[in-house]
Amino acid sequence: MMKIRYRVLFACVAISLRFSIAALAVPVKCGDHTLGNISWSDYEVRYGFGKTGHTGERQDTDTWGGANLDASFTFDSCPPDMELRPGLEFRWIQIITTTDPPTDPCERGTAPTDGYVDPWVNPNTGWGWEDHEPFYWTDDQWENNYWNADTKTLTFADRSRRSFSNAPVEWEAALNLVCTWETNIIHVLGHLIWGWDMADQPNPDVTLDPATLSWTAGASANLETIVCKETEFGDDWTFTDECCCIPEPGTVVLLGFGGLALIRRRRG
Repeated sequence: MMKIRYRVLFACVAISLRFSIAALAVPVKCGDHTLGNISWSDYEVRYGFGKTGHTGERQDTDTWGGANLDASFTFDSCPPDMELRPGLEFRWIQIITTTDPPTDPCERGTAPTDGYVDPWVNPNTGWGWEDHEPFYWTDDQWENNYWNADTKTLTFADRSRRSFSNAPVEWEAALNLVCTWETNIIHVLGHLIWGWDMADQPNPDVTLDPATLSWTAGASANLETIVCKETEFGDDWTFTDECCCIPEPGTVVLLGFGGLALIRRRRG
């Protein structure tokens, strides 16, 4: 696999545009152009027993609590006379920060408390994360379930939870929408912060934190550092501020002819 070694540093604090959860579809921009829209729903506290979960109030029979979130991004268009880069894919990268990280040695040992790429799964367990990529969905999941090529829609779903026996728990996720192309190049379009807190026993009630969601352009804090330090993904991921779109081939040719004509006129 050819390694792309050029590097354009991405400023994690790039832009701080925020939008209220009241917005049903929030514009996602690359520069000044709106590429498409992101929306989210079902951001709710969830309780359950065994594999059965429910929203609403905690029940006496419940043994775990957490929250769920659904989201989707629909691509609309590139700027005039531009097109998506060849082979470009829209993906999610989710970073988890929690006081109760996974500890199963059959996965990847204990996850760090200062942020880890979700899911925390050993790529060599045969559970489907053999792609060695930091994306939320595997290549197979992305292609067959969560990317609709007809509507150009990328979907997301998560049902986070922890056992009451582990209370108190703080759990936060930074869901980053990115575009990726060529060999391990990533451009971050923006992110959502969502999560929940579980109170201590004897009343391990769960509350959403933050209570409402907002969209922020640019990467979540320390995204590049967290992705690059997890050795399962290799160390050749490049975060760039270059956009997802490039000039159409015909536009490049016309620009070339225009520049040549200008040179000739100046020389004449």
